[in-house]
Amino acid sequence: MEDDTVGTGIVTEQAEILRVSELLADISEALERVSGGIYGKCKLCGSYIQSEVLIADPLADLCGLCNVPVTDSGVGAGMTAFFGDADHRYGDISGELI
Repeated sequence: MEDDTVGTGIVTEQAEILRVSELLADISEALERVSGGIYGKCKLCGSYIQSEVLIADPLADLCGLCNVPVTDSGVGAGMTAFFGDADHRYGDISGELI
């Protein structure tokens, strides 16, 4: 039986390098938004990103309404928005919390 811990370690290290590379790209994009004067604005709808979203994820580029999961019944079914670990449900598209 062959010891595969070396191969597993390499795969784990490659995954970590990919994760860090993606994080650096996200940071670079956020810095470009800062220098361009558009940090804190949603890249889809152009509205301001809620402060709760930016506090939970300073690299966020979508507002709570645009950052909805794609579901089997369509984009945003149930209007679940992500605020870090919290889950807020919206009563309608206006963004009023219920």
